[in-house]
Amino acid sequence: MSMMDVPGSSVHVSVRAVPDDDLVSTLLLMGPLWKTGDITVWRSGAGFVDLSPLLADALAAGRIESAAILRGLSEPPSRWIATKWPGALVIDADAFDPVTFDGWSKEIGHLCENDLKLAVLYPRPLDCRVRRNHPAGKGLGPAKPFEFRARRALDNPSSG
Repeated sequence: MSMMDVPGSSVHVSVRAVPDDDLVSTLLLMGPLWKTGDITVWRSGAGFVDLSPLLADALAAGRIESAAILRGLSEPPSRWIATKWPGALVIDADAFDPVTFDGWSKEIGHLCENDLKLAVLYPRPLDCRVRRNHPAGKGLGPAKPFEFRARRALDNPSSG
């Protein structure tokens, strides 16, 4: 069973302001669900497979802050996960598979206090300089990774 089949594993999207009508209709956003500081988290009514390229485009363009797919994400102890990594999609690391997440690079892992392992994914075309300067990342501290994998060969096949 994949993560996408587990009840409660819908795509959550965080935005800094009220999303415009185009973003709401493109990502099928429902909500808002909760607010953390000046970031509001919404849920998408679309499945990840259909949403993947649209979500990647919205993250790369800075139209959304971050996204997460995680069972139980709406519970107060887990809500921070939806807003921690600007420009990224966060999932349960055990649910990562290269076919479902084609077009995404898995570069950072994070081990939570409750032993939950997260995978932090970025849309593949973004490189590190773009991530550091992503509009969503201004003023936010870096994640504390337990693993980092440079994927230059995948992200930039023309170099080498």
